[in-house]
Parts: sequence; C-alpha cells; structure tokens
Amino acid sequence: MSKPEMVANLRSAINEAVSASVQAVKLPGIDGADVRTVNMTSEQLHRAAAQLEQGHHSEPIVAAEVELFLRISNTDVLRSIEPTEFRVAVEAHGNELRAAAITDKDWAKAWERGIEPIRQRALQAMKEDVWNLDANLAEDSHTFQAAMVLHASEFVGPYADRIATFLGYPPGLVQVIAARLYEARIWEDDQVRSEPWFDPQKGGIAFLLDVLVAQGELIRGWSEEKKQFAYSAPDNRAGSQLAV
Repeated sequence: MSKPEMVANLRSAINEAVSASVQAVKLPGIDGADVRTVNMTSEQLHRAAAQLEQGHHSEPIVAAEVELFLRISNTDVLRSIEPTEFRVAVEAHGNELRAAAITDKDWAKAWERGIEPIRQRALQAMKEDVWNLDANLAEDSHTFQAAMVLHASEFVGPYADRIATFLGYPPGLVQVIAARLYEARIWEDDQVRSEPWFDPQKGGIAFLLDVLVAQGELIRGWSEEKKQFAYSAPDNRAGSQLAV
C-alpha cells in the first residue's frame, strides 16, 4: 500500500471509528448523536501512518464535534454541539486497518450544558402552568412539586435523574414520585402518557388526577370492564372509581 493510500485509508478508518463510538451513546434524555466533524491534521495522519508501518499500531487523539439530539417532548428534540476528544486505537492487518474510538466524555454533563440555554425559560413556563391551576400553591408544597415533576417529564422524558437536575429537586423526592408514575403507567419505558393533559375538554382534570397519583393520593389502574384507566383511593381499590 502506498503512503497516500495509507493516509487516505487511515482517515477513513478513524472517521468510521469515531462515528461508531458516537452512535453508541445511550443516555436518558439524549435521543441520538451524530458526528459533525472529525479534525485531524495532515501531520497527525502521516505520523500515525508511520507508526503503523513500523509497529502495526497507533493511538492518535482526534478532536471532533458531536451533535446531540436532546429530548424536549415526546416528539421534539433540541440540537446541541459538543466538542469532544477521542482516542482511536488503530491496528494494521496487512492492507486492512481496524480502528476503535473511545472518549471519557461525561455525556450527562453534556446533556446539562445542552439544555441550559432553554432551562430557565422552560421552568418559568412550567411554574406558570401550575399556578394557573392554583395560584395559591407554594413552590415547596407537595402538590406544586408533583405537578412540576409531571411537567418536566413531558419536557425532558421520564428520567428521574434528568428531572432532578432540571428542576433542582432532591433525587430521592423525584425517585419516589417516579415509582408511582411507572406503577400507574403514566410513565412507560421512555414515554410520558401525557396525551390526556392536552384534551381541550378534560385536559385540566386529567392533569390534576395525575398530580394526585404522583402525590400518592390516588392510584391509577386499568379497568378491564371499562377498557380504560380508572382512578381510585389507595385504600379503596375495590370501591368507587373515577374513569377518564
């Protein structure tokens, strides 16, 4: 293999390795990631090619721009650019190059940085929505906090850690509420079943019922008889129910 061919193949192998590493990013709140650019100078490429010719192994460090897709609703994402360094281990096997890229990037912190530009505006809108339901609610009340967790989950997803960070709430508080919402199937996998909240006729009532579930004041279960979800008091599972 000629030197120009080696350099060209090396660049391609590094790009593919970085892309594979980014595609493997899995974190609640990050719906996906793509590589925008991989930056490696001609000097770096030639140095790595020479190392491969001498010892069949090279570990260049390359800079890249990663585009993150951050969840901001059940259907919408926010794009965020994160500069990232990758260590790429490259080995030569005859004329074939094999490469694998790793990074020590803290993707949870990357999520925080990406969401920060819209965080305060979103928080204020959520608070106003809660006060539209009850203007007398204090921010440290259980009802207010349960409502904020529901609003935040529709925004960033049903992920207790992400919600706690977004709202600035104690993780333990959010985890307790999360357990109730998963049991009630208001949260399912990575989806928030928030569709009833936006019903023009019954949306306000549907949201308030889910707030009571989040507080532990109501339970929500599936009624086989009525083929819909029904709400009841925790100590009255077999008693009267409200279906919505």
